[in-house]
Amino acid sequence: MKTEQKRISLESIVRNDYHEKMYTPATDGYLNKSLERSGGKPINNLVVIRAKIHKGKYELVSGGTRYDFMVKNGVKDCEVTLIYLEANDSVEDLVVDLNKQRIKTGYELYNEFKHFSKKYPPIKGGSLNRNIEIGLEMGFAPEKVKKLVMLYNQFNNTEFEFLIPWILQNKISLETAHQYRKLLKTSTNNYDVNTVKKLIENNCDYGRLSKLDKVIDLSNDSEFRVFNSFLQKTMSENEYENIVSSHKKTKANVDKFKNDIIKVPDVDDQFTSENSILLKGNSGNINLSPIDHLKGKIKCIIGSCEYGYDTKRPGREWESEHEKLKNMSSQEFAAHVASIYYRYKEYLSEDGSIYVIINDYKKDKVYSLFVEYFVIEMEKLGFKIISKKMWIKTNPLPHGENVKDTTEAFEYIYRFSCNPKITFTNSLKMYDGEEISYQLVSGCTNHSNKETGVIGEKYIQSSLSNIRNTLSNTYCEDIIRGNVGNPGDYFRQLENKEDRHSSTSPVYLTGVLTLEGSQKGDYIMDIWNGVGNTMMSSLLLDRKHIGIEIEEKYFHQSIKKAIMVEKFNKNKETEELKINQATAA
Repeated sequence: MKTEQKRISLESIVRNDYHEKMYTPATDGYLNKSLERSGGKPINNLVVIRAKIHKGKYELVSGGTRYDFMVKNGVKDCEVTLIYLEANDSVEDLVVDLNKQRIKTGYELYNEFKHFSKKYPPIKGGSLNRNIEIGLEMGFAPEKVKKLVMLYNQFNNTEFEFLIPWILQNKISLETAHQYRKLLKTSTNNYDVNTVKKLIENNCDYGRLSKLDKVIDLSNDSEFRVFNSFLQKTMSENEYENIVSSHKKTKANVDKFKNDIIKVPDVDDQFTSENSILLKGNSGNINLSPIDHLKGKIKCIIGSCEYGYDTKRPGREWESEHEKLKNMSSQEFAAHVASIYYRYKEYLSEDGSIYVIINDYKKDKVYSLFVEYFVIEMEKLGFKIISKKMWIKTNPLPHGENVKDTTEAFEYIYRFSCNPKITFTNSLKMYDGEEISYQLVSGCTNHSNKETGVIGEKYIQSSLSNIRNTLSNTYCEDIIRGNVGNPGDYFRQLENKEDRHSSTSPVYLTGVLTLEGSQKGDYIMDIWNGVGNTMMSSLLLDRKHIGIEIEEKYFHQSIKKAIMVEKFNKNKETEELKINQATAA
């Protein structure tokens, strides 16, 4: 192999691909001080060979950092050592030989290891001991080379290949790397590369690591932090056992939470599931074609109605009728709301009915008589009142500027029907107590209990009247009592307070109405669906539900509830089936 000292222009130098593959250029500024002392010229020449592909050019095989410095500083030409290769000479060997005295990174040493592994391949029955040859080239003992070859055979071209350069730069011992080789080969856990790096960098004990193999998820940073002191041998065995026990309970709760998470599908204006249809839009003008197949099939429409525009109901400036609705009197708005209910008349079954949870509202600080006007307008459209209940709130909300007007101590529940004589009704009279004893007594219509009374006609009554009337003997029997939730409680998990619905009808309330007005399998509808509490009652009581809601945030909350409740129902059916099968067996 001949050499020649020659001066050439830097423009005639091209980089050698193998040199660039094997070695990373030093960081910028690495040679600055040295070159200042030598007058801006490298002490050692660049080493080049004649380029085979680029005629008239020279390939750089040593001195990449020096070359970069000269190009950056505008050097035009320089002294180089030109090597003339013989026919059997290898350019790759030359590149490695010329860089043997270089201070190398772990990855550069690994590149050289792969180079020599290729140069000295395993030969069965041959006299050449490749471990010795590779060791002589790199200055390693044959036993070390043997272990490196084992690691190379398992990790080459995998994400764990980094272990070998880490060994070569003394970041991890050869013995520790082999322990991880065994772990990754035999463990039932799928360790990812970041987890293994984290374990190594924290000096985790391999023996203790194998004990945790099936106990925790080491890729989870929070679990790793809890058990890190055990892995570093700073935690006693007793402490470890206590933490493992606590961890199992906590993990079970976390897993249950993950399994119960409801993912809302990405829908625009319609959501359909096995037992529910939810439509997004204004109930007064929404396209109803998606539910045309339900004409004459809906047993009940249940829910709160709209109140006066810009009073209990916030105004919507983007609505086409905004100004018209804003200027309506309470009588006009009552007619407007009644007309919306009339729009759904053809969807009701012959024995169907409408429950409206309603109360008056103030306009200009004066009660508007909205309820009375609404009843009159409904009757004009052919709807007849067949019952009136009261919802007595046992914890009415205090007045406050940040709370909607859900502050009244009670609201009315009017039930309307077009066919009062055939309207379906379930009896809700229940008595959960001792067996009722009663007696028949006679009297007369002058309220005397004497059979000899002479005013009016005689009658017979039972003593059940005192039990039946739940508010007082003189008021009415149709009363539903219960708490109204604090607005802050509804969807309090939502970060944005504006997304919380502050005046939902409680499930116990809509549940009572559902039980009275329908049977299992019937369709229930709420044309002002809100966040879906009427829907929850319908689905939990084995009915089907149709909901219409204009507010997108409430529409998506209803979808989430629908998925959640239907999942709950399926799980309940599965458990009941198991119980029945076990009982039958």
